[in-house]
Amino acid sequence: MITVKLTAQNDPQFSFDKGVGIVAPDSSLSLHFQFNMQNRVELKTPSTENWTVDEFSAKIRRFRLKFSGFVLNPRLTYKIQLAMAPGNISSVTQGQAPRVMYDAMIYYQFNNRFSLGFGQTALPGNRDRINSSTSLQLVDRSLLNSTFNLDLDFGLQGKYKFNPGGQRPLVFHGAITTGEGKNWVVVEQAGFSYTGRLDWYPFGSFLKSSAYKEGDLEWHTSPRLMAGLSYNYNDRAQRAGGQRGGLLYANRNISTIYGDVIFKYRGWSIQGAFTTRDSEDPITFDPSGEQISYVYNGSGYSTQMSKYFRSDWELVGRLAGVRPGDGIQDLTPEKRDWTIGLNRYISGRAIKLQADATLHESRTRGTDFTGRFGFRLQAQVGF
Repeated sequence: MITVKLTAQNDPQFSFDKGVGIVAPDSSLSLHFQFNMQNRVELKTPSTENWTVDEFSAKIRRFRLKFSGFVLNPRLTYKIQLAMAPGNISSVTQGQAPRVMYDAMIYYQFNNRFSLGFGQTALPGNRDRINSSTSLQLVDRSLLNSTFNLDLDFGLQGKYKFNPGGQRPLVFHGAITTGEGKNWVVVEQAGFSYTGRLDWYPFGSFLKSSAYKEGDLEWHTSPRLMAGLSYNYNDRAQRAGGQRGGLLYANRNISTIYGDVIFKYRGWSIQGAFTTRDSEDPITFDPSGEQISYVYNGSGYSTQMSKYFRSDWELVGRLAGVRPGDGIQDLTPEKRDWTIGLNRYISGRAIKLQADATLHESRTRGTDFTGRFGFRLQAQVGF
């Protein structure tokens, strides 16, 4: 992020990859501004045999405004992110305000090892979700992520580096949050959510902190690997996905485990992830016993491989799937996505064109997979 002192002779400066930065003349505060816009066209066929268009959409998928900086002391920082796309303006879940506010965090950096934050932001669950949406290789995140991710929540988050500057960094992320997800306004508090994540870099740190950015645009000349392991326990969750999903008719305890790796070397990038979620007695009933709501017990996987070329083109492939566990196998199908993508980078990850094609497959218990095709085109502009 660029920062420049603002005087009568010195206007704010910016670059596409770092945004705009301003520092007050007395150095008492700073303001950094970035924005990101993703416009998308998507269509799907009814089956693999019938290639007529069954579903079509053209929309602003994401429009984000981001602000960050420090106040009074460079150790005291803030982070704000607003989501202004049409899909964020209205609420879809009872008890949740419109999903405009994403990040609203205050951080204090105690030393080069430990920092603590308070507010709302993404939980340290699966790496796929922690990735910024501006740094995705395919048009959107995986099927594993859409089913199991922890999303955002409000509370305390800490980060501790065991050996900052070492050859094999080890980083711990921890969070204690409300457990109800972003922008939750219902007063009743059932239990809390507890999250921990450990990141290990056995070959050293990635260039430009790109462990949480997909693709090897940095062109690592020596191999880099990050292995991550996360655990979340949501005590007496009110929603089907813990921090996400519709309301349950009764509270449930939910445990989720994530494991993921990412490897980069000379334009090649390989990443994999596995998730399992468990909740005892996942099905809940309304007072009449006629309506149900359930926790998605089960597991998911995702593997992704790409090759970035110095000409700023990139080829990507991904296989991802989710499998319902015991108790809900008759309520929801097993799903599997095969995706290939092509990217053209115009100004790093900030400005790019993306296209991908997916074979969406699903099956219910005791049946074979059936599928249909989906095609997406997306243009992204940001700075």
